[in-house]
Amino acid sequence: MKPNLRALSKVAANVLYALLLIISLVPVIGCGDSAQDGVEDTGSVLHVSAVAADEGGRNVDVAPDDLNNDGVLDGTDNLLTDTSVTITFTNTSLVPDLVNATTLTVTSYTIDYSTSDPTAPLLSSRTFLASFVIEPDQVVERADILLVVLATVDEFNAGPFPTEFPTEYIAHYTFHVENDFGETQTAKASVAFSFGDFLPSGD
Repeated sequence: MKPNLRALSKVAANVLYALLLIISLVPVIGCGDSAQDGVEDTGSVLHVSAVAADEGGRNVDVAPDDLNNDGVLDGTDNLLTDTSVTITFTNTSLVPDLVNATTLTVTSYTIDYSTSDPTAPLLSSRTFLASFVIEPDQVVERADILLVVLATVDEFNAGPFPTEFPTEYIAHYTFHVENDFGETQTAKASVAFSFGDFLPSGD
């Protein structure tokens, strides 16, 4: 039987076309992989922890006090303000020689509040923008991390009065972090505090 030259030619053409297609795709795939190498090899992770507060430092006042007893609340009295807490951020390198370590930038953070008191008001989650950098193997202590803003105090005061007062809450932080390659990660910390009618001394 004579070979079918037309069929063989068609098969050969198909094989040649497939080989050319594979060769043309290789550079594209290679470029995509090389672009990801730097991202996948980065070796930094952010650890966060709350710094021990001074006595009364985590007491959040929910009622202003007329210290002068003059019936007027002014700058000489105990007025309500936002409350901040000190947090330590540590950029830990996952490789000893720092070759692949990267700078980390905290871009924002979210606070969720919880309490074990079922009669206490539920508080809304809050998100705040941030923009500070932690270099590889650097420890940064920030005293300007918000704990409770006045809007949250108002929310507490507007809710049902809790059975336990002062009322204990926990602030659950989620810090949103980005590295030099645009990769993101999150780091978490928790801070306990109390809502109450406190004097400036924290009593």
